[in-house]
Amino acid sequence: MKKLISILLVCVMCLPLFACGGNTTYYKLGDTVSTDIFEFTLDAAQFTIALSNINDETRFAPKAYDPKYDADNPYVAAVGHTFAAFTYTVTNLNRASSEFHKGSFATVKYNGKNYNTLEEGAYYRYEDAMVMDANGSLRTEKAGQWYNNPGSNFLLLTGEKITRRAYIDISTDIKDLTEDVQITVKIPRSNGTTATFTYIVTAADR
Repeated sequence: MKKLISILLVCVMCLPLFACGGNTTYYKLGDTVSTDIFEFTLDAAQFTIALSNINDETRFAPKAYDPKYDADNPYVAAVGHTFAAFTYTVTNLNRASSEFHKGSFATVKYNGKNYNTLEEGAYYRYEDAMVMDANGSLRTEKAGQWYNNPGSNFLLLTGEKITRRAYIDISTDIKDLTEDVQITVKIPRSNGTTATFTYIVTAADR
């Protein structure tokens, strides 16, 4: 009888652990999530060794590594490293200009370790926009084009929508680049906090 009671007690103690583990919601590639001020969609995500360094629609997109043609490409992962490259779209739903991030908002989990050093290299405009160059002069960036060097922070005007390409450096030489990518993003709320969403991108989703 005592043995039965002990077993029952162990089962009761384990119940909260199972309950907590069942509360995580995972999103798929292409799913859109939102807070009261931002709408976010993960458009693409995969592991890669190299990114395109050409100033066209392929800018900062994953590419097959070629030792010859990538000899001067600055966007090649070092030996023992792999890039987790991803593309995302954000829309500002706020009634004022709002900052989406100040340098990093995403974390990639691989083999139990978290990586969040973010580098962004290209962005796509959906509407014409006036931007100021480093020398103080104004110029117009046309809609429907990819541009490079988006900067470390991300400020959107009211109603503005932008797509960006980025990568996170993983300090592991991943042999199978088709492995699942688990990426967690933190999306700002109007009260100063963030909402957390986790995506799992499989080879079948790409």
